[in-house]
Order: sequence, then C-alpha cells, then structure tokens
Amino acid sequence: MLKSNKPSISIVVIIIAFIVFGVAFEYMNGLVAADSRNSDDEYFEIMVDFTENYPFQWVRSHELFPDGSIIAVGRSEDWWWKNTDAGLMLKYSSSGDLIWAKKVGDSLHSIQLTEDGGYIVIGGFVDHIGMAPSDALLAKFDATDTMEWARSFGSLQDDFGSEVAVCPDGGYLVVGHAESGHFLGTSILLFAKIDYQGDLVWVKSLEVQESAYIYSILPTADGGVVATGYFLGDQNPLNPDVITLRLDSMGSLLWARSIGGPAPDEGRSICLSENGFLVSGEYTQDSGPNSDPLFVKYSFSGDLEWAYAIGSDRYWEACLSVINSVD
Repeated sequence: MLKSNKPSISIVVIIIAFIVFGVAFEYMNGLVAADSRNSDDEYFEIMVDFTENYPFQWVRSHELFPDGSIIAVGRSEDWWWKNTDAGLMLKYSSSGDLIWAKKVGDSLHSIQLTEDGGYIVIGGFVDHIGMAPSDALLAKFDATDTMEWARSFGSLQDDFGSEVAVCPDGGYLVVGHAESGHFLGTSILLFAKIDYQGDLVWVKSLEVQESAYIYSILPTADGGVVATGYFLGDQNPLNPDVITLRLDSMGSLLWARSIGGPAPDEGRSICLSENGFLVSGEYTQDSGPNSDPLFVKYSFSGDLEWAYAIGSDRYWEACLSVINSVD
C-alpha cells in the first residue's frame, strides 16, 4: 500500500566553492566497440580498446541531435591502470559510425541539448595534482563540439553533479550530491542556477535525513525547479521512498513530498501535467522482489492528487521516463 508523507528537509549552510577552470580533455586512440548490453545497474557497458589496455566504460546518458548523430556520456574506469577515472564522451554518426571519443573530467552523468545547437554536460571532477576532494563539473560545448566554458562547484567533501536542465531564459539548473552529510547520517543535495555564460546565479544545499538521490529535474514557469528521486527517512529507514520537491526562483524550498510502501521505491522522471506535475518510477510489491511502474500526480502546490502502480506479479517493471504530449 502506498503511503504519502512530508519528509524532513532542512536548509543547511555549507561552504560552497564555484570555480572557473579549464578542463583538459583528450581524444582516445584505437577505440573499438566490442560489446554493448544493459547491465544490472542500468548503465550501458561498453568494452573498448585503448591499444595499451582494456578498461570498461559505462555510458549513462545520451542525446540525439537534429542531424541524426548521437553523443553519449559516462565514465571510463581506469583505476586499475592509471589509478584514475575519466569522464567519457562518445559521438556517433546517424549511421552508427564512431566520430570521436573524448575524456572530460572524471565522470559524466547527464547531457542536454542547448538552444544554440550545442550541449551541456554534468558530472564530477577531481584535482589529482592537489589531491583535493571531488567537485561537481559543468561544461558547455558549442555546435562544433568545442568547449566554451567549464565550472566546478561543491563543498569541502567529495561531491558530484547528477542532472542538468536547460531553462527558458537560456540558463541552466543543476543538481548535485555532497558527501558532507554522510558524517552526520544525512544526505546533502546541491541545487544551483547558472546563467548562459556559466556564471553562478545562486546555489542552495538541502539536508535530507539518511540517504537521498535525485534522478530527474524540471525547470518551472516561475524560474524555479521541481525534482524527483528517492530518500530514506524516519518512516521507512531501511527501504527508500519516492521523493518529490519544489524550489522557487531563488532556490528556496517550497515543498517536499514522499510516497512509497514497505519495500524500495524510486522516482525516475518528472514532467508537467495538467495543473501540476507527473512523476514516474517504480514501486516494489509488498511481497517483493518484483516492481511495477509507478505514476504519481501532484498539484503545483504539492497536493497529492492520485497515485497508481500498474504491472504484473512476475517481472521487474518500471517507468524510467515520462514526457508531456500534446494531443
């Protein structure tokens, strides 16, 4: 049975650094795709030949361009070779031929098209020379695949960026996760607004009890953001529930809601719906271990309108993406 709650979320003040820097990236030589399949952790696993070694690659997000080409981003795990990871970018033609491969930062989690024909990526970056903690990385590329600017932001502990969204005003909304809260038994979510030139407009940190992760964000008409993912709280400390929260145009928390049952549940995607927001994800059946696609409708003010889990009893099923269509 689904139960709705208002999770405990507080605004915390942590030291956030926002840095302008140049990200060194390199083209990979001798790249040969050997395998591609869906792995259990929902990454696409590709084994490639760097001529010197055979590290595994995970591709987390991709975008389809108007000319039919595709850019996919993820991570190259080179830890056993160079003791480092690398953010991975792969570009394929409309016919599936590999055009180029680049390393950017240390991990990439999401890519979004921009109105100027370029794209923006988000992930993580580590200063290997100074051995500083990792920070969230944001990098903007133009239509010719040339990097225009790169920014990093984070706390005094390890942080990474998970999602980026393009705003109607040409700016960007990003969400990241700070490891600072782990010492206190909490999670800290980092939200930031960046303008089209890469300058920081605002950054806010929210403390959530236990563990939390944001999978999807959506800019709102008032200049704010609504997001969904999962969190562990007092009501169900062993299994995550779906969390949905909304921030205003300056990053102040307007409301936060959670919904779920006694087993693990997650919100995976969010979109505009009639007079509100529609969240999709997965709801684990009480008897487990299989899950069903979950759909939850909230009003703009955060009131729960309805929630449905639809599926069979035999398979793992989920709705990982939802979009608003015009009839």
